[in-house]
Formats: sequence, structure tokens, C-alpha cells
Amino acid sequence: MVKYFFTTYENKKIDIEINKEMRFRRITLRYKNEKFIVNAPLFSLDKTILKFVEDKKEKLILNYNKKLPYDEKGIYILGEYIPFNEGFIKINDKFYLYKDIKTFYKNVKKEYFDFFNSRLKLYEKIMGVNIPYNLRIKEVSSIFGSNSYSTHSITLSAKLIHFSVELIDSVIIHELAHHFYRDHSKNFYSVVKKHCLNYNECRNKLIHGVYK
Repeated sequence: MVKYFFTTYENKKIDIEINKEMRFRRITLRYKNEKFIVNAPLFSLDKTILKFVEDKKEKLILNYNKKLPYDEKGIYILGEYIPFNEGFIKINDKFYLYKDIKTFYKNVKKEYFDFFNSRLKLYEKIMGVNIPYNLRIKEVSSIFGSNSYSTHSITLSAKLIHFSVELIDSVIIHELAHHFYRDHSKNFYSVVKKHCLNYNECRNKLIHGVYK
């Protein structure tokens, strides 16, 4: 059974193709060629499926349109496109053979830890954070940063190395603001925007993969 609906995103109409079959155990969603394709169990309600699409559509579209921070010729580091030199990439004044993105992040964690930590310590001082945080850098793709109250540590994603210093700082400011407010309340964002006046612009660049 195939049904067709549509949704909108940024004032643009996007078709939804819903395929219902007994063999499907759960609802799955893909975005391809500017169309949503849904596979769902045969007796799934249309309203349930459409709500599922509405909840997931923004993230899927952003991920689909996001420009990768690397290609076969080079990679973005701190907002600048750095070409490979006979297969090698310069990281913090050292040359590494570029094997794959996972290996790249492993080297980044080692070579740029002091850089990330210096930015963290700078904003701890600026924002009046009186208990210094421990820094962790991990190869995570779903988030840019997190603040752990139990370990008093801040984790930053290694993928931040692709972005400009301004955008990295906006993530650090966001996580340090959680030192004062654990939620994302109005008071929380007042702290964030006090120290990052163009926070919304920075956040938009991070989400859309604009590296500088």
C-alpha cells in the first residue's frame, strides 16, 4: 500500500511517499532527491507516520545538505581548507599521512588538546567559573559538546577542529553556561549571549556545516 502526502520546510513543499507493508516492523524514514520516503508496518496510522516525519524532517534535511568537512583533495582545519600534500596533512606543524577521518580525529585529539584546553581556560576566567573543568575530547558526531556535573568535566567533539575559533568558542561558552544553569532556560541563554553576542549565527553555522 502506497500513499502520498506532503510537508513543508522553509516554505518549500516536500513530497512524502509512505509505503505500508506487513514485512516492515517499525517506521523508518529517508530523505532522498528532495522527497521523504517512509516504510511503515501495514496497520500504522497515517497521523502517527506524519508526526514521525515532522519530528525528524529538519535533522534529516540538514544532514543531507551538509557539506562534508573533507574531500579527496583536502580537509577543513580551524575554518581553513588545507589541501593534502602527497597524501599528508599538516596538523599543528606536524605532517600525518591521511588514512581516513577516524585516524584524523585520533591525531587531532593528541595534537590539539592544548589548544582546546586553552580556549576553555580563557572562557572560564572571562565567565567567572571558579572551579576549573577537566577537558575531554571524543570522536562523537551527534553533539558538539556536553557538560558533566558528576565528573565536573566538559567534553568537546573532535569534529570541532573543522570550524573556526569563533565557532569553537561558541560551543565552549554554551557548555560553561551550564555551570550556572543546568537547563536551556531564558536565564541560561542570557549568559550565553552575554559572552557570545552572535550565538544564534554561530549555532546556525555549526548545524549547517559552515566551517568559518
